[in-house]
Amino acid sequence: YNSSPHVYTTDVGEIQNALPRWGTLHFTGYPVYSALGSTFVTLLGLVGVPPALGASLYSMLWAVLAAACVAALAARLGARRAPAVVGALLYGLSTSAWINGSIAEVHSLTLLFTVLCLLLAVRYDATGERRDLLWLALAFVHGVLHMRAVLFLAPALAILVAPRMREIVRAWRPLVSVAVLSPLVYLYLPLREWMGATWTFGQTSTWRGFWAMVLDTKADRIVHPPAD
Repeated sequence: YNSSPHVYTTDVGEIQNALPRWGTLHFTGYPVYSALGSTFVTLLGLVGVPPALGASLYSMLWAVLAAACVAALAARLGARRAPAVVGALLYGLSTSAWINGSIAEVHSLTLLFTVLCLLLAVRYDATGERRDLLWLALAFVHGVLHMRAVLFLAPALAILVAPRMREIVRAWRPLVSVAVLSPLVYLYLPLREWMGATWTFGQTSTWRGFWAMVLDTKADRIVHPPAD
């Protein structure tokens, strides 16, 4: 697929062009998606896979991992193996998961972050191990950095880990470190612009342009209060 006016594919052409050029994307930048995607597409290019196809296969990779996490989440919640796998397959065949796993788009990674956060929250509630808590924090913070809508998972995650609240409070130092250090991935945007990438969005080499990219949440264009 290339770009088209369809709601699912408006940004596909941009991503197909940006990834093979190690470029940067529109608001809010998606630095982890871009850096890993450029690596993925470049490596596939070495064995003759065209960039447009490589960008779609990149989305498929995240979609497959998300479906695997759905199965793992179901198993963690007590489902037997066969129902868990069937449920994951049905999830993967749903319209949104299937389309976003077939085209060059950022949303298959959003789906992975969403399910991964839920899986890690349930796992941490069961084990109480600090390692699982830190993985949860890392997945949630990077999920929000990737797609701000992941923030709406916070109430559900808080309920899932509430029985471990004392342990969470005692782990405040590594949690703060994750929260403070993770946004440094955004340095990828000005770095690529300074290095002369031929496909960049905005002016991230300036402070004003950089913060405009990071802080544009699209909320005013997507979320509206009721009109009646």
